[in-house]
Amino acid sequence: MASVVLISVLWMAVAIVLLPRLGGWITGQKGRFETRLLARLEDFHIFIDARSVRWVFAAAAALAMAIAWFMLQSPWLAPAIFVGLLTGVLLLIRYRLGRRYRAIRYQLPTVIELLATSLRAGLSIRAALTQLVRQSARPISQELAMLDRMQRIGLPLERALSDWSARLPVPELQLLTFTISVSAASGGGLSESLDRLAASFRQRLVLEEKVDALAAQGGMQAWVMVAVPLALALVLTVMDPDSMASLWTTSSGHLVLGVVATLEVLGLTWIRRLVRFQD
Repeated sequence: MASVVLISVLWMAVAIVLLPRLGGWITGQKGRFETRLLARLEDFHIFIDARSVRWVFAAAAALAMAIAWFMLQSPWLAPAIFVGLLTGVLLLIRYRLGRRYRAIRYQLPTVIELLATSLRAGLSIRAALTQLVRQSARPISQELAMLDRMQRIGLPLERALSDWSARLPVPELQLLTFTISVSAASGGGLSESLDRLAASFRQRLVLEEKVDALAAQGGMQAWVMVAVPLALALVLTVMDPDSMASLWTTSSGHLVLGVVATLEVLGLTWIRRLVRFQD
């Protein structure tokens, strides 16, 4: 009895010491999640305050409790489900942002060519950007509209372009900013520089598509290599189960399966590393 009381007192002491730190850690994690979520939503031009993000927390907590209580019959799993839901939200936003940035990269050469055409027609850069907002499709039209608003509030062109390219993780925008800044400082022909830049961007995208196709082909070959021995073993088991029984039921057969599985994983990892092209 005394040992039970002693253990209970020790657990209470541990809880008293750890609960404040655990509460501070949870508060810090919640603040970091709110900051990341707000930043990602701003990339989609969705501007909300932190109070709206707290409603997302409340909805995720309620959904996690409902899943744990009614579907899994285990309320103790609610925290894990809650963390999984929030992680899923961030991963979904990250995936959507990746697609958005990729679409911007594919739209950028056409936008640069339209900008060069407008400059040759006698428009200023500010007027050309305003016209591009109406002519371009989403999502790059939203980014151009933000750049146009930066100039309307009085920011210099170089500063607006620098902030614009720093906000978007698209390396081509940095080259575009550098080209416009150098041409504005040196007084060179900006339209000709933009035409060459658009052509180089388009060639780079074509090359990247070829590389992606070759990488996908190599990855598919790796998965075929993994699937063929498994499919062959299943077919032989159906055709001659007596001869294949020792492979599935004996310890030596299990050892062979373990060796084959290890070699398959090593081969798959090796091939995927070979076909992975770095930027």
